[in-house]
Amino acid sequence: MWKVPRVSGIPLSIDTIRNLTKAAKDVTKGQYATPTLHTERLRICLECPFGGKRCDLCGCFVKTKTSLLNSKCPINKWPSASDASVYTTKHHNTKE
Repeated sequence: MWKVPRVSGIPLSIDTIRNLTKAAKDVTKGQYATPTLHTERLRICLECPFGGKRCDLCGCFVKTKTSLLNSKCPINKWPSASDASVYTTKHHNTKE
């Protein structure tokens, strides 16, 4: 991966601008990830060597980025927003 200039830990690239635009749209439209999708994304980030409080790759705050519906992991580790239905199914007790 090539090095790009950074300001306060945030890479200055066209991808950064695109990600910030998507995040602003999600916030203004109130499009947040489901609780299970958010939890799964957060779990993945906490296990990632680039994760922590702030992502070392994109510079975003992990807790905030994982809560926005259309956010994407910079190295494609997360399930996408279209996969959210997989994480919202409820298990029914089948022992009855």
